[in-house]
Amino acid sequence: MRLDPGRAFPVKVVEFEPLQHITPGSNGDVEFSMPEEYTGLIAPLIVRSIPDLQPAFDEFASDLKRAAEAS
Repeated sequence: MRLDPGRAFPVKVVEFEPLQHITPGSNGDVEFSMPEEYTGLIAPLIVRSIPDLQPAFDEFASDLKRAAEAS
């Protein structure tokens, strides 16, 4: 994670649902969503210590848009 490499933690994708988070829009555009869930017994305890990841999500979405429009 580029925001705070000292606080990086492993991320594990446990499920991939093709076409579940892409919604056709008007004028041929699409809407992409990237939900994030923290689950498990200790999730309520650690959620407060997780930094704001919105800038990283925004960067990912921007890079995805750029790659999709280039192809």
